[in-house]
Amino acid sequence: MSGDVENEPYVSVITPVYNGGAFLDECIDSVLSQTHRNFEYVIVDNHSTDDSAAIAARYAALDERVRVVQPERHLSQTDNFNFAAGCSAGDAAYLKTVHADDALLPDCIEQMVAIGERHPNVGVIGAMRFVGGDQVDLIGVPPNVEFVPGRWLIRTQLLGAPYTTGPPTATMIRSSVIRDRVPLYDPAYEHNDDALMYCLLRNVDFGYYPGPLTRSRRQTVSRTAWSSRVGTWTPERLRMVLDFASDILEPVELDAVAGRLEERYGLTLVKWTVTLKLVRDREVFLYHRASLRAIAESSRKVGRPLPRVLQLYARVLRSS
Repeated sequence: MSGDVENEPYVSVITPVYNGGAFLDECIDSVLSQTHRNFEYVIVDNHSTDDSAAIAARYAALDERVRVVQPERHLSQTDNFNFAAGCSAGDAAYLKTVHADDALLPDCIEQMVAIGERHPNVGVIGAMRFVGGDQVDLIGVPPNVEFVPGRWLIRTQLLGAPYTTGPPTATMIRSSVIRDRVPLYDPAYEHNDDALMYCLLRNVDFGYYPGPLTRSRRQTVSRTAWSSRVGTWTPERLRMVLDFASDILEPVELDAVAGRLEERYGLTLVKWTVTLKLVRDREVFLYHRASLRAIAESSRKVGRPLPRVLQLYARVLRSS
């Protein structure tokens, strides 16, 4: 158990929620059960149509640390996450996001804050997590190492090391490194939580606790299903390599990593042309038209020409 509350760094915990009533009780209970006690808890209900708002209000009536907020109207997922970040306390030392269908282990905030306090150069703190039950992932930092340079982690992840940064529930951010970043999550990316990590880690170190501190369910619902159907993972990964790692990877490494993603993306577009998915599914068409335009701009900035197949698709989709 932590010491006196007033001596603990102040943490702002946020949970953006939309129709998350099925797991929201478990999420909130896990936050209120933290051994670190000096925190506020902001639950941002995005005009849910289930009982999410009522659940949040019930907890707010019982615990003064809980504050329930609603935007003026229903927002997109990214806009709601950005709205939620804007509701956090300006004097908080750390920002901790918890997805409404996830949960924290009791000492999560205490352990993450302790690492941040020991290492002022650390801007993002992560840890292992339980996912889908008792499986542990986010294992990519060497044993007995409490922090690594952020640029080192970007490089190793892109070169094939295990995914380690994790989604927002699995990390904590030092507030000072994002205080002037508005919006927090870049709406130009679908996978803007990963883009945020790569952007921040270019300039700060990554703290790491060598054990699970959070629990996440396997994502089987709307947003992940949409990303799989539309095919966002490969093009967004390619953009992140170009936007955030072109000066971190060696030239030969950049050619290898970007080249594999370019080839995979081109093969996907060809396949979806043959199956008519690119023509029949309007969302797929619109996403990839915008994606190719963004990739072309990122490639231009780093002086890397697009492969001919991607150039061809960029021209065809732009003119359609």
